[in-house]
Amino acid sequence: MNEHHNNAYGLMPSPNLMAAALTRRTSQAALVVLGNSLAAYNPPLRVAEEFAMLDLLSGGRLVAGFPVGTSMDMNFAYGINPATLRDRYYEAHDLVIQAWTRPEVFAFNGKYTQVRYANIWPQPLQKPHPPVWIPGGGSVETWEWTAKLDYVYCYLSYFGYKRGQRHHGRLLGGDRARRRRRQSVPRGLPAARVRVGDRRAGRARLLPARALLLPEVSERLGRLRGGAGLPHGQDGAERQPRPGRAPRRARPASRSTGASTSIRATSSRGARRPCASSSPSASGRLRVGHLMVLLQIGSMPKELAFKNTELFAKEVMPHVRDQWPGYKDRWWPSGARNGIGVMPDAAHDRDPGRRRDVQASSPPDGAPRWSTSIRISSAARGRRSSTSWPGRFSVYAPAHPGVAGSSGIETLDDLLDLTLAYDELFTALGVERAHLVGHSFGAMAAAELAAVFPVRAQSLTLVSPLGLWRDDAPPADILILPADELAAVLWRDPASRVAVEWAAGSGGDPEDIAAQVESLQRRSSMAKFVWPIPDKGLRRRLHRIAAPTLLVWGDEDRANPVVYAEEWQRRIKGAALRLLPGGHMVLHETPEPAARAVVELARS
Repeated sequence: MNEHHNNAYGLMPSPNLMAAALTRRTSQAALVVLGNSLAAYNPPLRVAEEFAMLDLLSGGRLVAGFPVGTSMDMNFAYGINPATLRDRYYEAHDLVIQAWTRPEVFAFNGKYTQVRYANIWPQPLQKPHPPVWIPGGGSVETWEWTAKLDYVYCYLSYFGYKRGQRHHGRLLGGDRARRRRRQSVPRGLPAARVRVGDRRAGRARLLPARALLLPEVSERLGRLRGGAGLPHGQDGAERQPRPGRAPRRARPASRSTGASTSIRATSSRGARRPCASSSPSASGRLRVGHLMVLLQIGSMPKELAFKNTELFAKEVMPHVRDQWPGYKDRWWPSGARNGIGVMPDAAHDRDPGRRRDVQASSPPDGAPRWSTSIRISSAARGRRSSTSWPGRFSVYAPAHPGVAGSSGIETLDDLLDLTLAYDELFTALGVERAHLVGHSFGAMAAAELAAVFPVRAQSLTLVSPLGLWRDDAPPADILILPADELAAVLWRDPASRVAVEWAAGSGGDPEDIAAQVESLQRRSSMAKFVWPIPDKGLRRRLHRIAAPTLLVWGDEDRANPVVYAEEWQRRIKGAALRLLPGGHMVLHETPEPAARAVVELARS
């Protein structure tokens, strides 16, 4: 069962649907879903969930196939950028394997997928996970990655055994042997079209059926420009035959009357000479432990396909069952009856103030990019500092879009839009440069502004900024915590007067509907830019910050652990760090020292 889209070559856009049906119609056969093109799934956890369910429904008979995907499917049909396809694939694979093997709820912070709470249920029946097979058309990069992870590499050699042999020889022998890990265990899997017949009767009927296939492939797949069939070919390592080449005529049937069983892989160059019992010798030369045979070829009539299958089962399979005695087949599903080889070792380890509205400016062409109205106050909400500011600085405290009267959050799509909106606010205020001060998400926005527009920042003070992520110390998910739990995370002493006062005005009182609404607005506006994980690539831009930078952190910050202070300091050149007694709300808990630190930096 495989996955193809927008073409007549394959009629299985969702192989999992077919596999689900087969779990109830079969009881012993392995279900080889070859497979789910991981890069096309968002999020890839869907694959982990569905494969796990299929493994349970089948009683542990699933083989999990993870193709990178052909260009006709991934790039043309589904519009995935070919430059990012392989990176997406690797990241999706890592998420699926972790979902299958990590017993705890975990967070996954990827470049293309971010999941705060990964916890698929149920888990697969096979442990640590179903065997993984990777189909490929000859990419050296895929081969090496597969060997490194101890998976089965399925070479889709539809163009003949000899071509497959040459391919395997290039990868395993000669000069490449010194650079690549040689397979010591027969675990590869080539695919070949196979015809089996009695020379006296069946062979003449089987040959014409083979000739019907290649014109179909040429018509349906081969009219693509050169390279169109090469997925993810950044390294130029794909080696596939040109699909548009016309096949040669099959040679006439042999007149030999000797009764024997022959197996042959068809080729675009025509039929090959019969070779009795050739499958064992082929698998031996290729060092493959699994052989995928295509016994229905092109427009072969139904009854002939049945006959071909029957002959293969009776006359060929007995010769290859014991091809590799003494080996443990660790790549066959534990719940399936053994096909070729031995049963797998199930125990194997895989490894407030005065306010005024400011309208953001529009682009020169007159078409407004944003309709954002950011409200400005002379002091931030909360407890004010007694530090002397008049005569030295004009203080603007913008309310984030969507909060406290600021509008236009629906016109901002991402963090870059927000950063550009704040840059346009500078222009509307007539401010060229400023001492930027931000706390928590506000600090994240300030850092983005200073990184994208370095000339805007005269100095930069970041108080426990969000924006980075470490798997070993994930920040608290303050967006979803109820009020009683939130206080314990934000404050060093949740019972302190300032904490209680803050909670009363921040939605902590269930009877205060207005406060509840404002709290929801704050959280939803913030979530648009930090959900589900606040790492949105800021770490790659922090080196652009040129302004003198001060990091202020509460020494008992439970929302954004102090370990992040060291991370920020390491990434911003020359950044200074000041730890103050307090939690995440250190600006409210120790306002005087925090304000003095800001003023000292600005004066300097």
